[in-house]
Amino acid sequence: MHLSSSYLILLQWMNEIRLRFSEEKCVIPAEIVVVSGSGKHSNVRGESLVKSLVKK
Repeated sequence: MHLSSSYLILLQWMNEIRLRFSEEKCVIPAEIVVVSGSGKHSNVRGESLVKSLVKK
């Protein structure tokens, strides 16, 4: 996925989360961590570190 596509999706997701939190009495997280890994177009070969962490 292109960087600008990822950025747009992240902005849309953050807007959706903001709307959901404003409707309900929810606690807004102090920190959001975005994890990305080597995609299929990466020069790095082998098992993705992100995939292995997600499988756990």
